Amino acid sequence: MAKPPRFVAKLTDGRTIEGNFLADWHAAQAQAKLESEPLFAPNAPLRWLRDRWLSPNRSPDAYIEFVNGDFVAGRVTGFADGEDGFDQQPPHALVAPSFEQRPPSGVSVAELRVATRFIRRIVWQRSTVAAEPNSVLFRDGRTLAFRSLRWRAGAIDLLTADGPRRVAISELAALRLEEPNAWDTYFDELVELAPDGESRLLQTETIDGLIATTSLARFDARAEGNSADFARWVHAVQPAWSLDPIWIPNRNVWIRRSFAPHEVPLTRFLPRLETPGSAAVPTLSAAAWQINRNAYGDTFNPGEAEAGWGIGVRSANRLIFPTHPAVRTLRTRFALDRAAGTGGCVRAKVASIVTPDQPWYTSEFVVGSQHTIDCGAISIPTDGNRPAEIILEVDAAHTGRPAGADPLTIRDIADWVEPWFELDAAVVKDEIARRRATHIPAWRSWKVTFNEQTPPLRKNVTDDLNSPTVRHRPAIAAVGEPIVLSAERRLDTDDRWLVVGAHRVQDGPNPPKLKIAINGKEQPEQDAPLFDRSHRDARPICFALPRSPATSDQSIELAVSQMPGNDETPLVWRCLTVSRTHPFLRCLFDEIDNAPNAASPLPLELFGEADPPVANIRTENAANWGSSHLYVPPDEPLRLAVKQPIAIRNVPNWGEFRFLRLAMRKPEGGKLQLVIQRVDPPTSVALVAGEKQPADENARVMWQQPLGKDWIVLTRDLYADLGECQIESITLQSLDDQPALFDHIYLSRGPGDFNGIPNPR
Repeated sequence: MAKPPRFVAKLTDGRTIEGNFLADWHAAQAQAKLESEPLFAPNAPLRWLRDRWLSPNRSPDAYIEFVNGDFVAGRVTGFADGEDGFDQQPPHALVAPSFEQRPPSGVSVAELRVATRFIRRIVWQRSTVAAEPNSVLFRDGRTLAFRSLRWRAGAIDLLTADGPRRVAISELAALRLEEPNAWDTYFDELVELAPDGESRLLQTETIDGLIATTSLARFDARAEGNSADFARWVHAVQPAWSLDPIWIPNRNVWIRRSFAPHEVPLTRFLPRLETPGSAAVPTLSAAAWQINRNAYGDTFNPGEAEAGWGIGVRSANRLIFPTHPAVRTLRTRFALDRAAGTGGCVRAKVASIVTPDQPWYTSEFVVGSQHTIDCGAISIPTDGNRPAEIILEVDAAHTGRPAGADPLTIRDIADWVEPWFELDAAVVKDEIARRRATHIPAWRSWKVTFNEQTPPLRKNVTDDLNSPTVRHRPAIAAVGEPIVLSAERRLDTDDRWLVVGAHRVQDGPNPPKLKIAINGKEQPEQDAPLFDRSHRDARPICFALPRSPATSDQSIELAVSQMPGNDETPLVWRCLTVSRTHPFLRCLFDEIDNAPNAASPLPLELFGEADPPVANIRTENAANWGSSHLYVPPDEPLRLAVKQPIAIRNVPNWGEFRFLRLAMRKPEGGKLQLVIQRVDPPTSVALVAGEKQPADENARVMWQQPLGKDWIVLTRDLYADLGECQIESITLQSLDDQPALFDHIYLSRGPGDFNGIPNPR
């Protein structure tokens, strides 16, 4: 018997095509083909594509399962709330993936970030005990239920019936979260993947433990070498739950499935199971049913034809699925799995949860696995009779079965073949429109107001122009009227800045503007910064905030308005935050200014990181900047420690730095030095100034001319001195018996950023 072709695909018009060669899927805009047949033709796009040479492996020991049925093989190593820094992200888990990735050269994939709101359960260690919703399973077999949780870096804070409890990740075997509303999750996912309601979804399943659903709008491709060789292709997908692209070698993909936004496979839902004499409960039991496997957990092989997805189940049970007002029809086929051979006898029924014994559809008797029944399009009522749930029942068919049929139920291994809901596409787009302004990480703690008659537009854009990777971000456009983001904040004494990190990725006339109001006082409108091939650093807009006394209980009212622009230009929001530090400048020592002008690029302050001793602050001699400077006596080094380590980088991001500026002098001559302490590795580097060579051969010379009464202002490239690192302190020191004076100490991303330092008052 001849070996069948390697690939088989089914198109939405019902045709099945086969072939041994895939072509033209080595680039995102290429027209993928199986042999010469287009796979995404507008009139008949792909439904599924399978590689017959491959099959999925069993589940790994550690993994994450998502509420949409996606799956990641890997170990969760920690969590982050996404609020730190100037690139705000949703709360997310950090995962060390165990499946293969092939990122571009220079891109690290040691860690994958996945949004926690899409997670159903996390497994660190396999167990025969299944964790119930809102519970954790410990490695020693104990379970603990909780009411709510908070993610920590290496632990989880649980609120239990007995009070709060912190549990380290190292103690856990599994975590199961409360099941969210399945349809809300679906539409939230569409907002991320297909905000226009048009882009097709694409689910990719590999042989090594990845199931990832993205859209063609968040898909990229490349070839490693010969683009005609499909084994050399690498496809990048970014699901709604992933903050990063996932680089999948095509040679590891065993099946792809594709759906329009109004086509929803039932395999993305967690059904409730009802068996004779039992209540209907949500279950993950492998003995009850299996997604894309038969009831034994083996390869899904329904009837006489191959299938792209389905649900394997035993007879005499009902699977109960939620519906939605947008649902119009259910489409499915039904068969006994090939594991039943010529045995088994069942019937398929579809009914409302309200009238389970009055089915909308009842199949003929299905005897043996030689045939598949097409149940057709089963209409779901759209009037007041629309049920909240529907039942898919496998009837053991003890009554009226054909003569000679299998009398036992042991071979009643049934398959619901490619079941899916067809939704009203217009209602789907309405649901998406209602959610367009949701789940923007930078807006998390802000009230969002807009005209609901003209909701914002949303699209996916790629803005990581400085990186070889492709990362998709949401972008929002105001339509007709502004989007207003407002908040009332109680400032800490260290809070200095309102940082508005929003930019556009396309140029044009009349760009959208940003308007900021602080305590009702409006600041001048500013064009949203441009980030494109010629503008690679979209600088945030920073406003200095009024100083808050340590004893103040007063709040401040903040409002940021995104104004409409021509062509409904969208903005990418990286951050909207109150911060104690500036994204581009870090003041280590300068003047105190108790009433900064909000229009100033930088308020003058006295060492916002750690207060130097009062004894070291002098005003009796002329300062380089303002009226105060630092006095460092002989043999008494002054250590300036920061509250959080500062990142020194070759190409600094917002909140990271590269250059140091300081003013120094020694009225009596001599030498001085700065000792910069690194965190990792825990080493220090000395920078010496003065006429003579330093005694320490490892020290770096930053100034080789004589020091005297005049201030000398230096700009130093710390990356050249230290490499990429984190620094925790700078120690100022005189190297002889004469004092050293220092002033005007700043860090910046680039030399030009020092121009933003205002003149002292």
